[in-house]
Amino acid sequence: MAKILIIDDDRHIRGAMETILTRAGHSVEATDFLATAVGDALTGKYDLITLDLNMPGIDGVEIAGLLHKQGANTCILVVSGFLNPETTGLLQEAGVSNFLDKPFNATDLPEAVDQALAG
Repeated sequence: MAKILIIDDDRHIRGAMETILTRAGHSVEATDFLATAVGDALTGKYDLITLDLNMPGIDGVEIAGLLHKQGANTCILVVSGFLNPETTGLLQEAGVSNFLDKPFNATDLPEAVDQALAG
């Protein structure tokens, strides 16, 4: 069982992801409040963070970069409908190597989480 933080501004997607990952046996928290999420990520409190790219105010690429610069060791899985080669390149520079396209299904998400956690 992994401790997972879901960061997504869409409450429906957050709820669906929380349900899917809880049913898969993980301990899950979900938020759209970025300041708290970034602070929590830096504490090492989570095994994995799922991160949306299209967020109000600051996007997921900036969040990933910030976490990387601050030395966060938490695994990040970017879950977004806005993945493209340029964006994934920027994310890889920020230490992110795990991606899942939206829309996803109830099987895709737990598999992507397991792959990300396996390293």
